[in-house]
Amino acid sequence: MNSETTKTYRSRFDPITFFLAAIIGAFLALTLLFFTNNLLVSGITFLIVMALVIAFCLSLRYAIKDHYLCISSVFSSKKINTFQISSLHWIGGIPEITQLSSFSRQRIRIVYGYGEYIDVSPRDTQCFIKSLISINPMIQFQQGAVMQE
Repeated sequence: MNSETTKTYRSRFDPITFFLAAIIGAFLALTLLFFTNNLLVSGITFLIVMALVIAFCLSLRYAIKDHYLCISSVFSSKKINTFQISSLHWIGGIPEITQLSSFSRQRIRIVYGYGEYIDVSPRDTQCFIKSLISINPMIQFQQGAVMQE
C-alpha cells in the first residue's frame, strides 16, 4: 500500500441496533417524565438522545493510512498501529455499550497490543480486511464464520 494513500471505510448501520437505541432513549424520556411530570423536558431529552445516536452513526469512519488504523466519530477517535494487530474475528450480537466504535450486530473484533480489542463494522468488510492484512501479513484471521455483506 502506498504510504500516502488513505483508505476510508464508512461504518455499517444496523437498523435493529438503532431501534434498541430508540427504545433506550424512550425509556430515559419516560423515566424523566415520571420524575419531573414535564412532557416538554422528556420530549426534548428523547430528541437529543436520538440526534446524538444519528450523529454518531453518520460520523463513524475507519481510515487506514500508512500503517495506522484510525477510528473516528463525532465523540472520539482512536489510532492503532496495524503492526500491533494480532488477530481479526467475526462477532455478532448487540454491541457493548462501552464499545462505541461500531453500531452493528455484525462486527469484526480487532485484537491488538497486549490483549486489547475494539469492535468495528465497516460496510466493505472484505476490502477492509484485505487492506489490514496487506500492511501486516502476520494478522491471524478467523475464517470459520462467514459475514453477510
